[in-house]
Amino acid sequence: MLLRENITGKEAVYKTNVEIEITDKYFHVNYVSEHPSMYSYTDKYNGEIYNGDAVELFITANDVDKYYEFEIAPNNTKFVGKIDNDGNNVKLTLLKKCFIKSTSKLINNNWVVDLYVPLSRIGHKAGKTLKYNILRIDTDGGKTNAHLFALHPTMCGSFHKRDFLLAK
Repeated sequence: MLLRENITGKEAVYKTNVEIEITDKYFHVNYVSEHPSMYSYTDKYNGEIYNGDAVELFITANDVDKYYEFEIAPNNTKFVGKIDNDGNNVKLTLLKKCFIKSTSKLINNNWVVDLYVPLSRIGHKAGKTLKYNILRIDTDGGKTNAHLFALHPTMCGSFHKRDFLLAK
């Protein structure tokens, strides 16, 4: 599946192909991103990764008011937070312990990330629906305002639109 430009919903200027695999233990996303500027803004866990290039996953096993936000930078630095979003206000709580696994590497001039989220850690029960959106930020190597790409574009300048989480 290809990510689209988040604000317009049109084809993205740089392609990002994502594949999803859901097992009894993990939600796995494989990102293959063209134009790998590979700009990591920070190497600090839960730092402002989103100020550089990043791939992201918003996911919930419950309702869309409370979801997890996971970000991976090109240097494999992670950002893990829990979001409370009532539709008007977004409150972020950073999680002190990282429970996701990821790899980030350059392969054939593509930025490739594998992200594994343990389903038990996000409260998922077998047979229940997951809701998610898959996202990418590209800053042209830190030189431009961010390009925002999404599997389910929110049609605005923010990814944090709870009604745009897809059911799976």
